[in-house]
Parts: sequence; structure tokens; C-alpha cells
Amino acid sequence: MKHSVSCPNLKNFELIKQTENLLSIKTRNKLTSKIIVPIYKKRQILSIFLYLLIPWIFLYLNFLCLRYLSIYYLSAYLILATYSFWRQDNINPHSLNTYIRNLTIWKWFKNYFPISLKQTAILDKNRNYIFGYHPHGILPFGAIINFGTNANKFDNLYPGIKPHLVTLRTQFFIPFYNIYLSFFGITDASKESINKILKNGPGSSCVIILGGAKESLNAYPESTKLTLKNRKGFVKLALLNGASLVPVYSFGQNDSYNQIIYNSDSLLRIIQKNFQKKLGFSIPFFYGTGIFFKFGFLPRRKPINTVIGKPIHCPKIEIHNLRQIIIDYYHNLYINELKKIYNKYKLIYCPHGKPLEFV
Repeated sequence: MKHSVSCPNLKNFELIKQTENLLSIKTRNKLTSKIIVPIYKKRQILSIFLYLLIPWIFLYLNFLCLRYLSIYYLSAYLILATYSFWRQDNINPHSLNTYIRNLTIWKWFKNYFPISLKQTAILDKNRNYIFGYHPHGILPFGAIINFGTNANKFDNLYPGIKPHLVTLRTQFFIPFYNIYLSFFGITDASKESINKILKNGPGSSCVIILGGAKESLNAYPESTKLTLKNRKGFVKLALLNGASLVPVYSFGQNDSYNQIIYNSDSLLRIIQKNFQKKLGFSIPFFYGTGIFFKFGFLPRRKPINTVIGKPIHCPKIEIHNLRQIIIDYYHNLYINELKKIYNKYKLIYCPHGKPLEFV
């Protein structure tokens, strides 16, 4: 009589094989999850990538024109470049292109972080305003979305208010890129341009990132250092034009990138400061995230929550009657209002945030 003999080795082999198959499936799923990106995330990444790439595209195209064009094409290029400077200075810097401000791509851009906008007061459309934006960050994404576009419905929240972002004049030295900037109502940060905006009729307003390039050297996660202590030129402009001052703070703006911070007396820090003083912009050593890796030049997906404070109405004072004590008074009012919105809303957006530090 024959007896069936069980083979433990065969059973163990089958069990090991099944375990290996399960592990291989899990590993494959992990790899494919990193490679297969949802379509909405692809759109968000594309919008950020294009924003970062566009200035370099314009620079490269200008280089190609100067490098390879014949004398006839070069003459035409120089005429068009001259026209682009004239157009930026005389026609378009104070006109907002509604179509471009409402493009869908800005919603993708907004949702990448995401970026939100909080209204705390109603603004009279018959007045002019200077919005002071804080902090600068490595790149001021909150200012771009909330004021340069209508992705967060600024035009609906503040009907009749026409915001114009101001930026470094050096960005307008790139032919044709200056026209691209002017489509968003962006202009250079000279007092002549700001005066022109504020005198352009009711509701015409400008948005100044007050910390500028100097503040970007202090832009790292959880930093609350604001370059504002001796920045009083915007108050003087408000008093000369009878414009109202509106403080704006973006929680999470400094969390978009990590920055390598050097000691104040180190050689690299000295080079950064000298570069900023002479050329108007700084070179922070920063890094963010990548598409497939944790390291890259895309910003990190950290929420940016922008709060627009209450207006501080300034009287119109002629330049011969304007005194430093008046400028200091309204500068202190501005700082106090900025502190109020920060202390109130940090409980919501940044409960463990440090107090503001003005340098």
C-alpha cells in the first residue's frame, strides 16, 4: 500500500516564491508612483517651470539675435528692441491686461503651493494705495499670484482697485521681456514710475516688496526678519500723493526654499552684500525640490497665506511742507498695523511663529 508523503521543502519553496512576488509588486508600485504623476500635478509643475524659465528664454533669444543675425536683421532687431523700451516707458506700464491676468495657468500656479488671499478691510475704489508686501522670500510667489494675476479673485474682493507690482529696473533692460512684464501691470521701482501710477486716476495703486533684494538674503524657513527699519521712501511717496498705506504679510513665503546662510563676517556673505549694493539684486545660495528627487530648483509645496491689512490714510502734503517727523510718524503707524495683522493671523497660519524682527 502506497502512502502520500508531504514534501515540506516544496511547500517552503512555494511560500518563498509567493513572498518574493508580493515584494516585487510593492516595489514596482512604489517606483511607478514616483514616475506616474497625476495630470493636475503635471499642470502645476509646468506652470512653475515656465515662470522660472521665461526670463532665461528671453535672454537666450536676445543672445541668438545678436550672435547670428546678419546686419539687416540686426538693424531690425535693434529697432524692435528700442520700440520695446519706448512702449514699456510710455504706453503700457499702467494698463492691466484682463485676459492675461485671468489665464487658467495662474490657477495651476496657485494650487502648486497652494496660495490663499485673506481680506480684512474694504478699500475705497476712489483712493490710491501703496501696498507694502512682506516678506520678499527668494521669489515673491504670493505677490505674483495675488497682485500680478487674478487667480485668487483680487479684482472681485477689491473692485476698482488696479494693483501694479513694481520690481527692479534691471529686469526691464531685457528687450521684449519688458513688454511681457508690462502685460501684468508690472513696472520698475523708481519713484517716477510710482508717482505716475498714483496719479493715474482713482484706484490706481502699486505693490512694493519693501524688503527688496537685501531681505532675500534672510529668506529661509521660519525666518521673520524684515528689512523695514530704515525703509521710509514709500511713506514719503504716499504723503506726497495723498495715497493710503496698506501692509500685506504672506505667511509661509520664506518656506518655499531652503537657503545656505553664512556668517555676517564670512567672505561669501560679504560678496553677497557687495553684489546687492552695486547691482541692486543679490545672489542667495538656495535650493528647493525636484520633480523626481528631493533636491532641485522648484519651490517646495508649502502653503502661502497672504493677509491684506487695513489701510492707513495719509494726507497729501506738498514737498516743501513735508518734515521728517511726519514721515516717521506714519512709518510707525505702518509698522504697528503690520504687527497687528501678523500677531492676529499667525495663530491661524503659523501658531509657533517667532515675533517679527525689523532690521
